[in-house]
Amino acid sequence: MGLTLRQLATNPLFVAGVLIRLLLLIVAAPDVQSKWFVPFLREALVHPSIDPWSTHLALGGDPMGFPYGPVMYILHAPLVWVGDLIDQAVGTDCYAGMGFGLTILGLDVGCLLLLEKLLKVPAHRLLLPYWLSPIVIYICYWHGQTDMVPVYLLLSSLYFLQRLRVEYAGAALALAMAAKLSMLLPLPFLCVYFLRNKRNRWGLSRFLAWTVGGWLLIQGPFLFSPGVHRMVLQSPEIQKIYRVAISIGDNHSVYILPLTYLLLVYVAWRIGRMSFDLMFAFLGMSFFLVLLLAPASIGWFLWTVPFLVAHQVSGGPSSVLLVATFSGLLIGFHLVNSTGAYVRWIDLDLTGPLLQGVAANGKHLQSLWLTAMTGVGGVLSMRMLREGVQRNDYYRLSRRPLAIGIAGDSGAGKDTLNRALAGLFGDDSVVNVSGDDYHLWDRHAPMWQAFTHLNPQANDLMAFSRDVLALMDGKPILCRHYDHKAGRFTKAAVVQNNDVILVSGLHALYVPALAERFDVQIFLAMNEELRRYFKIRRDVYERGHDPVKVLESIERRRADTERFINPQEAIAGLVFSLEPTIPEQLDLRRAEEPALHLRVRIRRALYYDRLVRVLIGLCGLHVDIEMLGPNEGVTLMIDGEIGKEDIALAAGQLVPEVEELLAVEPNWEDNMMGIMQLITLFHLTEVIRARAAE
Repeated sequence: MGLTLRQLATNPLFVAGVLIRLLLLIVAAPDVQSKWFVPFLREALVHPSIDPWSTHLALGGDPMGFPYGPVMYILHAPLVWVGDLIDQAVGTDCYAGMGFGLTILGLDVGCLLLLEKLLKVPAHRLLLPYWLSPIVIYICYWHGQTDMVPVYLLLSSLYFLQRLRVEYAGAALALAMAAKLSMLLPLPFLCVYFLRNKRNRWGLSRFLAWTVGGWLLIQGPFLFSPGVHRMVLQSPEIQKIYRVAISIGDNHSVYILPLTYLLLVYVAWRIGRMSFDLMFAFLGMSFFLVLLLAPASIGWFLWTVPFLVAHQVSGGPSSVLLVATFSGLLIGFHLVNSTGAYVRWIDLDLTGPLLQGVAANGKHLQSLWLTAMTGVGGVLSMRMLREGVQRNDYYRLSRRPLAIGIAGDSGAGKDTLNRALAGLFGDDSVVNVSGDDYHLWDRHAPMWQAFTHLNPQANDLMAFSRDVLALMDGKPILCRHYDHKAGRFTKAAVVQNNDVILVSGLHALYVPALAERFDVQIFLAMNEELRRYFKIRRDVYERGHDPVKVLESIERRRADTERFINPQEAIAGLVFSLEPTIPEQLDLRRAEEPALHLRVRIRRALYYDRLVRVLIGLCGLHVDIEMLGPNEGVTLMIDGEIGKEDIALAAGQLVPEVEELLAVEPNWEDNMMGIMQLITLFHLTEVIRARAAE
């Protein structure tokens, strides 16, 4: 990936594509360019004006001369003017048209490089599906359409959006819309992407401000231009969206294309959390929808090419065959029905549709051809929906909230791990449920003389399970909060569901019906001396409890720990046990944190070898492996020190979709807590993928 043009220039397929394009630029003069686009730009050179559209009409020009916005004009004008000056100097009439084509060629190369970055595949894998695509070559270099400009700008917008540079993304989309108004079509799906992905919701206002503001800044001065109104805003191309309609009376019709488009936007909204890949798939679907439900011009089909390329890259031979069939049907149909090009140097006029006699006398044959093309396009769109959406990893991860249950003894680090995981997903995407909020009595109640918090009878586990299951089903709950410092319950408040549900408590895995619903079950089996150290430090120094009572509580609860808490370890898919590397460091008088190593038991851990390779090779940690029984998994003993930056890098290697799952700036921890974050995240994605495969 990341090949330069110098490296591409040595690839025979790239060279072949360049030669084909240059040959067509030299010998072919597309009819639409020679008849409309180039004369319009030449006229603007002879009659300079801030409103060349109105000037063109005033001079008796064809309204179809340049039905595009100011960005299209600005990009094409320089090389056309250079070519026109050469034509005037040497007495020819071809270099202005070549200049027009060279602008398209430059943007064509730019699209190849952008697709490499967007699809995250090596450039050489794009040479056949894109660089040698017959659709691209025919539309741009034989028929002469200039839709490569808005396509390049749209891909630029998506490139910046993928990297969350929302201001640049909005500006690029504004340029695309100011080049061709049809680039307004992606905007609703981009808004859904922001709104349905909480990690990105912050960027919607900035994106819209740059998109709308940029478009008004560029297009605004021409909104009241009569020439722009007639040639751009009211062009015959715009009217095509109303062609397919159902009449419901003498004066009213239901327009099928806008209706279906709105339904597709609604489907995108209802799908839930929206990743970049899902949004990209829906954009491809929306463009195909326009082509299938409107009498589309040949240039419109260029909009679908990036999505056809993505489909071929991610699909198998059947995808390539289907796209090739569609390409052949499309080009064959338009060779018969659309204009072509004049071949320079040999004076061959192929500007008219080929086989015009067949076109005039074979309407049924043409209709059957169009039906076949539409049918293949429909199959392609359905495959794009199935493979680009339903098989997308993030789609499977986002069908319902992600739920993580964390159980363990008091002082084992449940709240610490909970906060660390919440820091990964982001506060806007997480809802926390604490088992402490479901104690039956506050600290001052006399019933605590008969029970400990570890006894299930001292907790409303039915309400605890009911509320967590309701959140998993997307429903809000009414919950009170236990204030550890005051030892009292707060007033009950509404807690809304969210993308990630973090449940921690002494009995988080105690109820089987609840435990089996968690995507990840975690048990914290901390070394007992280390647990006592952390519990005393927390309860005395953070919660203000009496040291003597804390020690008494630890001893009093030991029997309930063995009876009610520790058995939950057998249910957990992940068991984390922090142990002191040097036991002598467990001294409350020391200011430094004790050095720790981590013991991890992973059940059904088919993926552990990948994890170990990354922990050793990328993170530089020491890992000992102990294989357990057939259904017991593996135990890893992890030693060493590691910074949060290296852990974030390891997450990117283990979980490719990590950028879509986590907060924009996830808060990774150093050392063993960061490793616990990493293993939890990796285990989460692997478990859900395994369930989807079943």
